[in-house]
Amino acid sequence: MDPALKQEFRPAVSTEITVTPVMQKLIEEPDDSALSHMLHDGMPEDQTRTIEFVLPTLKVVQLGGMQEPGQGAGSIMAGLLQNPDQFAEVKGDLDALLPRSVDEALRWITPIATQTRQTTQAVEIGGVTIPPINRSPPCSPRPRIARAVHGSGTLRHSPYEGSHAAFGFGHHFCAGRWFARQQINSASTYLIDKPPEIALRDDGPVQIRGWEFSAPSTSNVTLR
Repeated sequence: MDPALKQEFRPAVSTEITVTPVMQKLIEEPDDSALSHMLHDGMPEDQTRTIEFVLPTLKVVQLGGMQEPGQGAGSIMAGLLQNPDQFAEVKGDLDALLPRSVDEALRWITPIATQTRQTTQAVEIGGVTIPPINRSPPCSPRPRIARAVHGSGTLRHSPYEGSHAAFGFGHHFCAGRWFARQQINSASTYLIDKPPEIALRDDGPVQIRGWEFSAPSTSNVTLR
């Protein structure tokens, strides 16, 4: 394998090396863990899914369960710290306002902005004809770019009530939505509530990068 590709795929290879012996044991000695259920649930008696079948799903869970909640937590902190009045308001009522702020941060800077679909027939969108049986990744506009959505390019913890498409919709709705929101909520609670004072450093604006995968690239803060 090309050395550059080997480096890129190292986390996936590391996952396989770590998890494979665990799953081998679970095939013979099932328990109530998520991995065991992935191998055994819904299978005929004395049969399990193969490790090779389960590994791709596990890697998606790892990516969605680690990277995206981290990006979401980075977005909410960047948004609130750029608006000290809102930060103080949320800190004063974490139980009521932080969950709504989490949803708005995910709407404001959606960690993944594409929803891949396949056409069943030719369709015209924005003057462009997409042929039938064509997979295309339509993009969801973000409020920080499409300011007409909220009339502002900044985070507000409760601009209006309603759902958002950060976790997809329909048959492609993300099953990890509730867990991811709880991860973001827990991390943000700790950062907001524990330090006596947290503030952005005065060394330039927060840089938000990426389109399909988007998040603050850095948020330099001072803790007191």
